[in-house]
Amino acid sequence: MNTTDKLKLDSYQEVEQVLDKNSGIYESDAPTKGEVAKFTVYKTGLFALGEKMDAPAEWLVVNKKEIKNKLIASLFPFSNNLVCFANSNGNTSILEQVDISKSVLAALSELNLIQYTESCIKIAQDNLAQLTDYAITQESIISLQTDLGDFLKNRTDRLILMEDKKTSNKAFNDLKKKTNQFLKTVLDRSIERYRQSHPDFVNHYFAARQTAKGIQHPYELMGYLTDEANGQVIGEGKVTAEKLGLRVDISPGGTFRFKSFPTGDHRLKIESIGYKTLYVPIRRFQSKPCKLNISLQALPLLEPHEV
Repeated sequence: MNTTDKLKLDSYQEVEQVLDKNSGIYESDAPTKGEVAKFTVYKTGLFALGEKMDAPAEWLVVNKKEIKNKLIASLFPFSNNLVCFANSNGNTSILEQVDISKSVLAALSELNLIQYTESCIKIAQDNLAQLTDYAITQESIISLQTDLGDFLKNRTDRLILMEDKKTSNKAFNDLKKKTNQFLKTVLDRSIERYRQSHPDFVNHYFAARQTAKGIQHPYELMGYLTDEANGQVIGEGKVTAEKLGLRVDISPGGTFRFKSFPTGDHRLKIESIGYKTLYVPIRRFQSKPCKLNISLQALPLLEPHEV
């Protein structure tokens, strides 16, 4: 599978884990429960097809070379003996069929090599009684047939595996498209209905869905600060992630960014001159950057004292 497909499966795996962990939320919601079950079937099918697509074939390729070399190693002296037999008997017909150099033999295509080997075996069987003096016996014919059989089996196994991979790839793409459509038009909408009652569940679900996009963000946590009373940008101060040892400055544009920020539950301490210090609890889910819009309350102006 390519990287995009692997990200897609990672996303589906994470989505399934979120749904399983929060199954009590939609347990009594029959339509949503049925949709989740349908998604699980799709996901299971995709993983099974993915395994077929990634089934290793290197061993067959290695075996192909070894088995072909073994076949040629027994075939060339066998055919050379047939050449000697044809020359001694002046049989030009046999000579034309079997006379070949070892380099040309090694360069034959698989089909031509199979055809040539079968031709040599047939000639030997037809003339077995006259071949005793040329080191060709029933046993040597059987040995060559065995080597040819190993070569044929390896070739068949490779063709079956390649065809299976091709078929699995098409089925995977078709099911992936079907699953994407189902999520976008059905399950996503059903889960969205729980945003008011179970916001953490919904946020976690859609964070898992983002995994498939493989989006790279320049930050993992970002905030935008404004004045609670007038909405003006607050362009100075600092933000500290308590207990994490992380701290950033607030930019003149009213933003702060943490390029790297751990998942889980944390608390930010936001400080700016002229404003009340604000403590903000946050929860960041894996695979999704966290973006905050925060308003700070200005400190009351001190009344001047009369002298």
